[in-house]
Amino acid sequence: MAYRVYVVLLCVGLATVVGGGWVRDALAADVAATRAAAAVPFGVAAVALTALWGAVREGALRGPVSVPGPVIDWVLTSPVSWERVLGGAYARDVLARALVGAAGCVALLLVLRATVLPIAPGALGPLLWAALAGAFLGALSAGLRALDLAPRTLYFVLPLALLAVAAALTWTAGLWLGPWGWAGIVLAGEEGAPVALALLGATALGAVVVGGRRLFRVGFKELRRGAEVTAAVKGGLWVTDPGWAGVVGEGRKAEKAGRVRLPVPRRGWLLAPWRDAVGLLRDGEGCVRAAALLVVAFVAVGQGGNLWLAVGCGCLYLAASALLDGARMCALQPARARFFPGPPPMVALALGVTPLLVAGALALPAGVALALLGVDPVGLAWAVGLLPAAVGAALAGAYRGQMPPTLLAGFDTPFGNSAGFQVVFWHGAGPLALFGAALGAAGWGVPALVAATVGIGVWASRRGARAFV
Repeated sequence: MAYRVYVVLLCVGLATVVGGGWVRDALAADVAATRAAAAVPFGVAAVALTALWGAVREGALRGPVSVPGPVIDWVLTSPVSWERVLGGAYARDVLARALVGAAGCVALLLVLRATVLPIAPGALGPLLWAALAGAFLGALSAGLRALDLAPRTLYFVLPLALLAVAAALTWTAGLWLGPWGWAGIVLAGEEGAPVALALLGATALGAVVVGGRRLFRVGFKELRRGAEVTAAVKGGLWVTDPGWAGVVGEGRKAEKAGRVRLPVPRRGWLLAPWRDAVGLLRDGEGCVRAAALLVVAFVAVGQGGNLWLAVGCGCLYLAASALLDGARMCALQPARARFFPGPPPMVALALGVTPLLVAGALALPAGVALALLGVDPVGLAWAVGLLPAAVGAALAGAYRGQMPPTLLAGFDTPFGNSAGFQVVFWHGAGPLALFGAALGAAGWGVPALVAATVGIGVWASRRGARAFV
């Protein structure tokens, strides 16, 4: 435990030293103070919407409430009241999320006060309002997790699009469309903050009550699956086996997926793209996440500077990863890849054709809209040019398989054991390769970008060939 704390503190210290100057320069070179202050409620609303979306996804993977495995196996199988056991776990979850939300909103308000928001230094009222808004948001996230909204996660794209349009037009009335906007109104101190806080509290209370009633209709199988996922997270399985979440969530996705069908292609080399297209159409949440991340990536790359370029590359990598469920499942279960004709290196690359086409189809309208809104067209063009490299890097990340035991052992250095850094670099090889390609393109132009993309593609094909053996 002491070594883990040491590694975390060392990484945080290095990140502070390296990134502190970048963050300070970015804040100093930001837009005018009035424009930044006007963007605060929309930024807070986007963060709140992301948190609520995450709560829905957590409910799809971990179940409506977290109950330890021994309690499920030994307590719930005995003649006891499920309402008392599950109700107690649900109440603890609501309280914990409310406390975390309150602390997070207070910390966010303090950061905003130190940067762009004109708030008096000794004012305690805004801090209290922020704490209440955060507590209501936390309680609402617990209710959404219990409501089992997994079949309707696509509906989050509508408020996300409306929020983006409202932010682009500085239309503050768009913040009243949902609880995410109400939180932004409260934290930014906009007009009508008391009404927004009351609406947020009433919505949170209703979600908690309705979620609690639905909780008692949960089956034993769903509770057991959530307990297994929670145990895997606490046990660090996600560190050594990156694909465990895909295996756990595959059954859940199969239960909630649509029944979309496409004609089977007659040519064998089209089977892999066809299978990926069917999967994306049946479970469109990956496309929604990819679209949102692409917009953020384009805006970040268009700002200029290495810090924003790193943020944009990270979002591009995540957007491509959201479209690669098929490649991940083939890497976890190599027998699936043997149904596709061709040598393993070509099959590994064929599994990235559909994600690249979908990413391009999503990037085209997003890029045009952002260009019309004033984002640098040159930066947008470079971001679109990075899409093949992003898909290749994400493919290489999907094919990395289980972590070699030698990385966990590490070796001793004057600064301690190297295992922690080796694990970080093993997981982050894909984003680092993409960032290197972006830096090369910024320095040497299109030839460097083409060479880096080809190199990343070869790397991904070799990794895939090893994963499919």
